[in-house]
Amino acid sequence: MKKWLIVFSLLLFSVSLSAGNILDIKQFIPESEIQIYDPENLFEYIDGAADIFLSFGFQQLQVRDFSVDSLQFSVELYNMGTPLNAFGIYKSERPADASGIRIGAEAVISPPYQAIMLKGIHYVKTNIYEGELDSIRGAKILTAISKAIPGKNNFPAQIKLLPEKKKIAGSEGYAREAFLGMSLLKRCLFAKYQLKDGTSFRYFIMLPDSGETAETLWQKLATNWKQKRVGNTNILLKKIPYKGISAVMVKDNLLHGVADCKTAEQAQELLIQLLK
Repeated sequence: MKKWLIVFSLLLFSVSLSAGNILDIKQFIPESEIQIYDPENLFEYIDGAADIFLSFGFQQLQVRDFSVDSLQFSVELYNMGTPLNAFGIYKSERPADASGIRIGAEAVISPPYQAIMLKGIHYVKTNIYEGELDSIRGAKILTAISKAIPGKNNFPAQIKLLPEKKKIAGSEGYAREAFLGMSLLKRCLFAKYQLKDGTSFRYFIMLPDSGETAETLWQKLATNWKQKRVGNTNILLKKIPYKGISAVMVKDNLLHGVADCKTAEQAQELLIQLLK
């Protein structure tokens, strides 16, 4: 029993030490101790938004208050487990019309009260509660935070799986659960595309989980999607309420799909054309 208590105490100490190392930012004056939240008690800090963070695989939140110059602010450091999960929650909270800047993998400053950043497995939110944030001071704060936390300053490697041709820049996203509101569409990397005639649609790739293959994912969808053969290609089609027609096919051991199409013919044509 004593040995178990010693091990447990060491584990608690290691968690506290790790948190202190990450949110011990020399350029800032700490105004509070570090608060730590896990999946079991995250709702105590962000009650209304906890579910979406949990859906992206949230692991741990570290929060600390700081001051610098005339600003007082909190830093929220969300460990999302993987760079792709962190990317997904960052893109879901990132203002669609905002311009990203190259701090960490990407950051957005929203004067006068908030700035967000993506780096590695971490999603960072900075909330100003005294003073007003501008772009210059926001960039300095985010740069200091970026230097203090581990991880690479780039987007997840899986983003390169999305075809570049016709892709709308900055439209990439990731849905870990229920893409298009469909429970079977999990771990979907997606982006918006637009053709010369103005036709727009979403293209997505369903990433297999451990122990899964594109074929097993196909078989799951085939139970309630309509199957059609186009030339030498097998395609699954589905009309999704308020999302138009979607189509999926297997290529290069991945499940590829398109969404937001007006007709089944358009969906299958766009999918085959994009994957030529």
